[in-house]
Amino acid sequence: MTLRSILITATALFMSAGTAMAAPLLPSQKADLKAPAAAPAKQSPTYVKFAQNRISASQAKSIALSRVRGGEYVDLRLVGNTYIVRVRAPGGRIIDIRIDARTGRVK
Repeated sequence: MTLRSILITATALFMSAGTAMAAPLLPSQKADLKAPAAAPAKQSPTYVKFAQNRISASQAKSIALSRVRGGEYVDLRLVGNTYIVRVRAPGGRIIDIRIDARTGRVK
């Protein structure tokens, strides 16, 4: 036997031993594998999932309009990580609402 074949055999035995010695699943873990995934709970519009970098412009617009009763959307800008949504209040007054683009919170 050559040194190369010995090393290949030892490596193969070592790798197969690691998978053969894995701990068996507990009954509760087996049940988790069989259970279907639950439907995600309905979230409020200001909630941002962790996988997202920022909320969308339409979400920012909705958040801003929910803050001003009877308000009318005028304009939206993204400056850094802040949406600036311009809304016209019922009396004609223009209001700038600043919304954090990552969390959806009004600043």
